[in-house]
Amino acid sequence: MEKNKRNAIICACLTAIVAMDGPLTNSIFSYILDSYPDVSENIQYLFLRAGHFVGIFSALLVGPLTMRVSRKVLMVFSLTSMISVGMIYAFFGGVCPYWLMIACAGIDGLESSILSCIPSAIITENIHNRTKKNRFNGYVSACTMAGALMFSVVGGAIGATGWQKAYYVYFTAVPILLIVLLIMPRESVKKIRMRRPEEI
Repeated sequence: MEKNKRNAIICACLTAIVAMDGPLTNSIFSYILDSYPDVSENIQYLFLRAGHFVGIFSALLVGPLTMRVSRKVLMVFSLTSMISVGMIYAFFGGVCPYWLMIACAGIDGLESSILSCIPSAIITENIHNRTKKNRFNGYVSACTMAGALMFSVVGGAIGATGWQKAYYVYFTAVPILLIVLLIMPRESVKKIRMRRPEEI
């Protein structure tokens, strides 16, 4: 396998690990509510739903977006957004206004939908043998499920000592971001636009 393809697949598997961060918020939501007792119940639950709403619509845009923007750029944007949101939750959660928490949840949904869709697209682009493609897609799915388990179990356990600390798990995106910046090949926009349908 070519070095660039191998590096792209490694980055796809790594980013899949942090794609499903939603279970963390579900695990510690009751603790978050304790920090915002004056917020009405309807508004409180917007924090849980905002990410889902944004994620649904942004997932529909990821495909067309990858035809115009390099996948590396999208991955770097998503990982950087995740780290930024994690910093707000971890260092300002419970102190910042609740509307900022909801806005961060929306950004969380955006980056999560991108990181959920991009890895499979990278596998499809770089692996043309059907058997190998299925195998590597299996690796991506395994990484996604392992990441979801990590966010849910590890984050939930840490959250019992202080829900803000649970979001330290988001900082696993930092080494992944560095690896993506270092080894992920950047696909040119021109190449993406000229790709034939049968090659997708």
